[in-house]
Amino acid sequence: VSQAFPHLPVILNPLQQARQQVAALESGSATGTDSGFEQL
Repeated sequence: VSQAFPHLPVILNPLQQARQQVAALESGSATGTDSGFEQL
């Protein structure tokens, strides 16, 4: 999770945090503009 989402300061629950970050990226509400993903 820390390699995929380096902007997360603390990893407490890796599976939950990864799911939340993926959902945020898919919905377009990810924090930060340099996520490396582009909306298709």
